[in-house]
Amino acid sequence: GKVNRQWLDFDAHCNKNVSHDFSYSVSGNFTYATNKIKYIAESPNVPDYQKRTDYPMDSLFVYQSDGLYQTQQEVNDSPHPEGSGPGDIRYVDQNGDGEINDLDKIRLTKSQTPEIMYGLTLGGTYRSFDLTIFFQGQAAAQALLQPAGLNMAEEFFTGRWLKQGDHGYPRTFNGPTSRTF
Repeated sequence: GKVNRQWLDFDAHCNKNVSHDFSYSVSGNFTYATNKIKYIAESPNVPDYQKRTDYPMDSLFVYQSDGLYQTQQEVNDSPHPEGSGPGDIRYVDQNGDGEINDLDKIRLTKSQTPEIMYGLTLGGTYRSFDLTIFFQGQAAAQALLQPAGLNMAEEFFTGRWLKQGDHGYPRTFNGPTSRTF
C-alpha cells in the first residue's frame, strides 16, 4: 500500500531569572499529523463508501445511527436487525436493500488517533518553593463509546431509554441477544 503522511511539530520555551529569588518558565508544544491511504489492494466488490482509499489508516468502520426507535411501529416500518424493539438503535440502510447488514457499514473520516496534540507548561520558583502547572490535550479524533459486559458506566444506565421520548442511550440488555451486532 501507499500512505501520504503530513505533519507539523513545534516546541517553544522561555526561561527567565527575574531575581536571585524568583524565576519562571513557559513552554508549549503543538503537533498536527495526518495520514491518508493513497493505495491499498481492495476487493473490487467493496462499495465505494466502504473503501479505505483516501481515509486515515485506522479510520473507523461502523454502522451509522439515526437515533433510537421510539415505538414498535417505527421498528416495523424500517429495516432493522432481528429482535429490534423500542429503545434500540435505528441504523441507516446505506445501500437501500431493505436490510441492515455488513453492507450498511460506513468508513468515518476521523480515526481514534488524534490529529492534533498540544501542551503548555508553566513553572515558577521562589527561593526553595517550586510550582509547575501542566496542561495537555488532543483534538481531531473520534472515539466510540462501547460499554462492555455488566460493568457499564453509570451514565449509560441512568441515561438509558425507558419510555417513548427518551433519546439518551439505547435500552439496556443483559448479555448477547439476537439484536446485537
